[in-house]
Amino acid sequence: MDTTWIYALVSVAAISGMSLLGLFALSMSNTNLQRFTKPMVSVAVGVMLGNAILHMIPEAYEHLPGSGNTVSLLIIAGIFTFFIVERALHCRHECSKPHHPHALGLMSVSADMLENFIDGIIIGAAYLVNFETGVAATIAVLVHEIPTELSDFSVLVQSGYDRKRALMLNMASSVTAFIGVILALTIGSEAEHFSAYVLPVAAGCFIYLAAGGLIPRFLQSTNLKGSFIHIALMSVGVAAMLALTFLE
Repeated sequence: MDTTWIYALVSVAAISGMSLLGLFALSMSNTNLQRFTKPMVSVAVGVMLGNAILHMIPEAYEHLPGSGNTVSLLIIAGIFTFFIVERALHCRHECSKPHHPHALGLMSVSADMLENFIDGIIIGAAYLVNFETGVAATIAVLVHEIPTELSDFSVLVQSGYDRKRALMLNMASSVTAFIGVILALTIGSEAEHFSAYVLPVAAGCFIYLAAGGLIPRFLQSTNLKGSFIHIALMSVGVAAMLALTFLE
């Protein structure tokens, strides 16, 4: 098996393993769960922005021939795509007014499966560029998955599932990441410049998740000290991505 496949599959396996974080949450109260996830969200913002701007976008410009405005438009397409997906999932939940007590949990699992599939495609495409870009993408997804998986686990529990059932559903949703990475590696080996086109779209997705999905959570607090802590933790994430540029 080609080393690119091995690296990509191992990376996805590591990320899928984040679903097991629910094991730690089995004995944690909701208060302690929030106390653990909030700092990780701040770090995730920095990692995703750093990965998009320091790694993915420069690589796209380097590998996409005659890029011009193409890369910029693909970044915007990635932002629009994630916005549309998020709104579609939100509307399906809000507009249908489901009566089943587990409806919110099922929506959470559906969204998680879609996100994991996209994560798999991003990681596969990144490794097709080079090893360092693949590692950067893996770290970005990995750090983001820690608070995400714990949050999804909490939603499942709050929607009526017992904690063990919620853990099993969280683990099952990670399978789509393997489908995504296999699809990306298969298509990418046949289609020229596949990864170069995927990277700016993925960068747009990361930018949207960080700026549109996570940063607004920090604005809910008016605590000045808390704001400085968020900035410091985001800077840690950016610094980690900056350090990886010296390996390229």
